[in-house]
Amino acid sequence: MSRVFLALDRVGEVLVIAGMVCLSGTVLVSMADIAGRKTIGFSVLGIDDIVSLTVMACISLAMPLTYLREGHVAVEFLTDPLPPRLFAVTKAVTAVLVAGFVALLAWYALKQAMQQIAQGDKSNTLAIPIVAFWAPLLVGMAISTLCALALAVRWTGAALARDPAAARAPAAPR
Repeated sequence: MSRVFLALDRVGEVLVIAGMVCLSGTVLVSMADIAGRKTIGFSVLGIDDIVSLTVMACISLAMPLTYLREGHVAVEFLTDPLPPRLFAVTKAVTAVLVAGFVALLAWYALKQAMQQIAQGDKSNTLAIPIVAFWAPLLVGMAISTLCALALAVRWTGAALARDPAAARAPAAPR
């Protein structure tokens, strides 16, 4: 299982870097647009399309690593006082629920994406094919589902471990 975590972690890091590149591009284009408008009256054509695409890509591509490293907001004041085994069971159940929810989101997003792609939808200003908007979202959701399932397996193993104290914090790959 540690190989799976290591592989998911590496994929997650690559996706996060891609997301950071998207966000950095957003910042640079936005700065150029603002500076151009304020100084020489120049505006970047399609800034809304560019910002929408790159910000959505950044968020979607960062999701898997955030799931895998359990970086989302948690209600720790409820779970921290739990005994180690019950803590691990709670984490496992939560991971299964998250995996199911994200898988459903991915399924419905895929259906919508296929419909829009079939219609030949494009962005408003630059006519960017709609697939460019859906691809990072679908990739992020699919890999996030795998990460949540991997966490469910990890926490289930921790809950079933002989030593309940070891169930408190399974080692995360870094």
